[in-house]
Amino acid sequence: MAGRIWAALIIAAVVGAGAVLWTRPTPAARPNVILITIDTLRADHLSAYGYARSTSPHLEQLAREGVLFEHAYSAANSTNPSHVSLLTGTSVATHGVQANSNTFSADDIPTLSERLRAAGYATAAVVSVGHLNQGPSGLGRGFDRYFDTKSEQRAEQSIALARDWIAGQHEQPFFLWLHLFDPHMVYSPPAPYDAQYVNERSPRIDVILGRQRADWFFQTQTLAGGDRAFLQEQFAAQFADSIGINQLGLTEAEVEYLKALYDGEVGYTDNQIGTLLDHLRKLGIADNTLLVVTADHGEAHGEHGIYCDHATVYEETLHVPLIVRFSARIAGGKRINALVSGLDVAPTILQYTDVPLDITLEGHSLVRVIDGSQPPAAEPLFAAHANALGGMVRDGAWKLIVSTSAERIRRAKNEVQRKRLMKWHPKPVELYNLESDPRETADLAQAHPDIVQRLRGIYDARSRHSPSPAPTREVDAAARERLKALGYLVE
Repeated sequence: MAGRIWAALIIAAVVGAGAVLWTRPTPAARPNVILITIDTLRADHLSAYGYARSTSPHLEQLAREGVLFEHAYSAANSTNPSHVSLLTGTSVATHGVQANSNTFSADDIPTLSERLRAAGYATAAVVSVGHLNQGPSGLGRGFDRYFDTKSEQRAEQSIALARDWIAGQHEQPFFLWLHLFDPHMVYSPPAPYDAQYVNERSPRIDVILGRQRADWFFQTQTLAGGDRAFLQEQFAAQFADSIGINQLGLTEAEVEYLKALYDGEVGYTDNQIGTLLDHLRKLGIADNTLLVVTADHGEAHGEHGIYCDHATVYEETLHVPLIVRFSARIAGGKRINALVSGLDVAPTILQYTDVPLDITLEGHSLVRVIDGSQPPAAEPLFAAHANALGGMVRDGAWKLIVSTSAERIRRAKNEVQRKRLMKWHPKPVELYNLESDPRETADLAQAHPDIVQRLRGIYDARSRHSPSPAPTREVDAAARERLKALGYLVE
């Protein structure tokens, strides 16, 4: 963390020293900015990242026209904590938003929208899930328009709002944050994406996901009484804790069906992004628009015993896409094999828009990494486990996972919650070498206590600087049940 702060201090000093010579570019010369954040999108399910299924042709084209970061990490494994980091360039340890039920309220941390509006930008946000609405999230600061949503909104609706707003921007450069929710549970892509990758449907999964009525399933299947009661309970909640820890005993075919539905969501979202790219080209503003695409976190599909959830800090949850296109400044087709963080997104956007950086930014600008004039920062990378359950630190090939869930397990209100907490990270620490073991199957903590001690010292030093958590807002009964159904609320 110290390295990031000193880097920001040096940049700020250089900018300050040159302030007499620096003049603000004319509005016409300043790029528009679109930040697209896709919920629950793991990088390795994108064909742009080598996935076998052609799930992301439009993102592939973006990567050919810009730069793709091979090893980008989200700052946290949950939506609101990660988005606050993306939009402030600060860690969860600094901004204090540890869960989706927290509201960002740190007045001393400026947001990307506040900085860009102060620099003369028109600003807007379009979000696609209720807990990112400006009231609950606290992220409305600095936005001229903030398009809340009443429920989980499809990408088609969100992008229509974005296109209409962009079409009305003529007087000044604009910044748009566009959040798309579709890959998140419950996996329900529209036709034809609901069948595009499906080899065999599973009636049981359709019931659990709410894709099929439970009474239809009960009338056509022979079930033991306990299984029937359990499925009825699942249907009532749509997505409860139990599926995440596989109390259902999912078969291999059922897991493949879940993956096919997820990939359909990814393909649908990519297609909708393509309509936005077409819109920019028709308006003649594509080349002078800085476009950044990333995700708040990934998703597990059976890895480490977790299904259809992102309740860990393993690679399937933290490794996310990061693609940057800015035709006026970036030569296309570059793939950068460096560790970067969601914290780096805001300072990168600020430098491309000639907005000075300051010491409140913990992330690094990637502008010089992209143009090749500077190597990536060689320092540890952190990510938080939401709900204050620990986190991870990565230094080179080594990754240490720290779990603080033991006390939460002790206080668990029921057996399902206890089992879920234990599934997340049952050990106090885990150590993996990601070069030799990218799937994190061999815990080396016992074999390398010296590395554990070194990385734990780095992790603890970071944690000691954490402020108090952001305030937890009052959540009404309906919203509370929806957060629980989406797997976000841990009591």
